[in-house]
Amino acid sequence: MFGVSRQAVSRWLEAGIPPGRVQAVADLAEATELLSRYVKREQIPAVVRRPSEALGGRSLYELALEGRHQEVHDAVARMFDLRRVQP
Repeated sequence: MFGVSRQAVSRWLEAGIPPGRVQAVADLAEATELLSRYVKREQIPAVVRRPSEALGGRSLYELALEGRHQEVHDAVARMFDLRRVQP
């Protein structure tokens, strides 16, 4: 998804995430946290790959592959915003 090797990820773990990637990693980490909290683990792959009208017929996975990490974060946050369902 980030177009980096396993070795690069290993360096990130040792030396920290490169400054140009920090926000993207944070956005996806927060989206992942929300998905893990509200969706059964085995259902997450289907949820992120399902096209959504709210995303212009795209899936969360497609948006992430396109580098649209903030949109992924925002879409997942909206998905679980319980204030929307209050009576």
